[in-house]
Amino acid sequence: MLEEKIGFGSLDVGCTFKKPLLYGDQIRVRTMVTEVNNKTFRLEHEINRGDELAGKGFELRGWIKFDEGKTKAYPIPDDARIKLTQVGVKRFTPTEII
Repeated sequence: MLEEKIGFGSLDVGCTFKKPLLYGDQIRVRTMVTEVNNKTFRLEHEINRGDELAGKGFELRGWIKFDEGKTKAYPIPDDARIKLTQVGVKRFTPTEII
């Protein structure tokens, strides 16, 4: 992707915390692809401390190319669209963060 100068620009992000998190807490972040459109895709995150939901968040990302110092949105290629859709169905394996 570096050769093609492709990136995933942030278009909109948000997070709502339901419980406070403290330095040193062990948390689990579960990320799911919930929507794939022509030029954008949406990620949703669940943040847990143990079995307790601490927060939820989202990102709306655009498929962009860098061309002559400018960024421009491009349609998501079919192969990438398929992979993103499969990830959304399967869900990511939770990642442990300390």
